[in-house]
This record gives sequence, C-alpha cells and structure tokens, in this order.
Amino acid sequence: MSSLITTLALMLAGCSGFGGGPVRNESGQAINIDQLPAQEDLPKFSTESAREGMPNGWHFYRIAPYKKNTVYRLENYQGKTVLSVNAKTSASGLAMKLKPRSANNLWLHWEWKALTAVPEADNAESTRDDAPLRILVAFDGNRSKLSLKDNMTFEMANLISGQEMPYATLMYIWSGKSPINTMITNAHSSRIKMIVVDSG
Repeated sequence: MSSLITTLALMLAGCSGFGGGPVRNESGQAINIDQLPAQEDLPKFSTESAREGMPNGWHFYRIAPYKKNTVYRLENYQGKTVLSVNAKTSASGLAMKLKPRSANNLWLHWEWKALTAVPEADNAESTRDDAPLRILVAFDGNRSKLSLKDNMTFEMANLISGQEMPYATLMYIWSGKSPINTMITNAHSSRIKMIVVDSG
C-alpha cells in the first residue's frame, strides 16, 4: 500500500467479534467510518481532564444494535487520566481514523486493566468469541485481490451491519483461556487475526 489508512477502535468490555457496526457522531447520528477525517496522531486519554462522556477525537462505534451501549468516562487513576468503561451485555467501542505521517516502525503502546475476566470465552469458536478488552487496528487495502469467499463474507457483513468490513483487521485481545502470544484466526474471516496479549 502506498498510503496506510488505519482505523483504530477500542472495543472495550463485553465485545463479541467485529462485524463493523455504525459509527456515531456526537449527536448520536450514524455515519460511515470512511466519512471520518483522518488524524495523524492518536488522541491520548492522559492529556484530558476527568469528566463524563466521550474523549476528544474518538467516535462511538456500535457493533450490535440489539445490545446495550457501553458507558465511557474519563477519570483519575494513579495520578493520570484514563478511560473508564462500564459494560453489561454490550458490544460497542470507540473508533478513530488514523493516517500516520510514516507507515514505518509504528508502535502501539497502551496500558489496560480489567476488573473481571470472561473465563468461558473461547476466541477460536464463533459462538464463544468474547473478551473483556480488545484493541483493533483495521487496515485499508486493495479489495479486488480478495478471494470469492472473502468477498462474500464482506458482502454479508455489509448487509447485516450497514458498514463495510475493513480490508484486514488485527485485534489485540484479553483472552479468557488462550496463552499470551497466541495468534488466532477469526472463525468467520481469515482477514481478522487476534493476538492474545493478556489472558485469564
């Protein structure tokens, strides 16, 4: 790819998979993620003050419209501002579109903490794919090179969610049982890979 366009989504607390739901603006209206302006830098929660509501630069991302929305707030934790998330049977997250100045030697660095695990989850099985925390990086690419199976999967995801699936997605997950550094291919699409970075 000559230019790297990535969509970074924080799928926090109680997410089951990634099908690409609508992004919402500050008024709650659904917008296509491609309509978001691309940013060169990742907005940091630590630069903000503790408060209720959405952090600056991020957009609400709903995966499943029949589930409850995750509640977000910025709060002080051990001397710095962090994103606090409360979710019960929800499947949503925060998203932003990122176009880095350079696509070479990019690092994603974060700290996270989950109060409860999902021990019954199994990310290798479609019906038990779940995690208390996920960070997704979705990449743009040449869709004409996708296989017929991938194109059919993308079309089905579009029909169900009303949102185009990313060309490729890398998920960093907190797994219920898989060991750290395990690489898991999504049960629905080989275009989605999961890396276990915390477990149990």
